[in-house]
Amino acid sequence: MEREIRQLASKLRELRHLLPREFFDLTFTEPGEPEIGETEIVSLTPQLAPPKGLRFSYLDSSTRFFRLQGLDVAVITLHMGGGRTVQVPIHGGKFIYLRSRLEVLKGLEPLSFVQVKDRLGKYYTQEYKADNIGDEGRVTLENSALQQCRDVTLLDGPLLVAAVFGGHYGQVMDALNQERLTVIKGREVVGVVKRLEYSHWLYRALRDKFTGKVNDVTVLDLLHTQYGGEVFGPFLLRHRVDRYAYYFRVETVKGPSYFRVESLDRELLDRVAPELRRRLTANGIPYEIELADRISKRLSASAYLILFQHLRDMELHYDTRLGVDQALRDLEP
Repeated sequence: MEREIRQLASKLRELRHLLPREFFDLTFTEPGEPEIGETEIVSLTPQLAPPKGLRFSYLDSSTRFFRLQGLDVAVITLHMGGGRTVQVPIHGGKFIYLRSRLEVLKGLEPLSFVQVKDRLGKYYTQEYKADNIGDEGRVTLENSALQQCRDVTLLDGPLLVAAVFGGHYGQVMDALNQERLTVIKGREVVGVVKRLEYSHWLYRALRDKFTGKVNDVTVLDLLHTQYGGEVFGPFLLRHRVDRYAYYFRVETVKGPSYFRVESLDRELLDRVAPELRRRLTANGIPYEIELADRISKRLSASAYLILFQHLRDMELHYDTRLGVDQALRDLEP
């Protein structure tokens, strides 16, 4: 990893005179899922079978933006464990995605670990949305790792990318989703989705109980009040392809934890859901997902700090220096 970053730093200094004397906009779109698709209730209060001691692989990726004058560097790392261990960049892969003016991108394009344009051939120039650069890099690495999975695999995040934009960006996300569907076909993959305050699937199945759009956390609180219990579903999420989902609302010492697990395969989900309930951490998250999250963040934090070490003499954005502080915290034991 350090060798590659040293190569990048050396090449950047050769091209320094081409860098625009400005910082690019890095406004991110509010997280969430678009208002598309419908939700159907298969069951509200499931009778889960006893856990059977399944073996899981688990997978997560992490993205950080390192901002310089005239250049944004998206550092994207990945950890897969449980069965075969895959770590990006430790085991290769493109982990540096760059946004700058066209001349700079073309000068850096020959570096084997760098990506400078999307899968439809459009370069990541300064007008390109940063959200989509991070999403494309993350999903591309995940898809590559998923092809190597043989066990039941827990993916930190939804099975499909939420395309919140149309036009070119929507076409890129469509291509990513089609690749994801091809990769997981015939494989046992379950998505674990946290941050349900940004998700709005459940109320669509319970429109008689709500006068307007509410997030999944609000609906889960209502279901818990009415029915008790910690697991609800399965629900059928209809968009592009049908996905089945169980929703969890688990009490912890810090308050309720909320997440959903989703799969294209109802039978697989029925096997996995009770196992995950048994393997929750004190934070109310499946153990393997918490572990994958922690390791992928430590990988991206390490890469970020190495970047800072080699590029600290260049014009850095204030956010980059704040990012160094966060990276140091993420590396604490």
